[in-house]
Amino acid sequence: GIPTPQISAGTARIEPPPPTRPRRTPMPSP
Repeated sequence: GIPTPQISAGTARIEPPPPTRPRRTPMPSP
């Protein structure tokens, strides 16, 4: 979707978050 800084009254549509892709490579622990 298009990130709009200002919310238009009545036209504000709630877009679902992008599908989270499974992390194949584990994050290196610090």
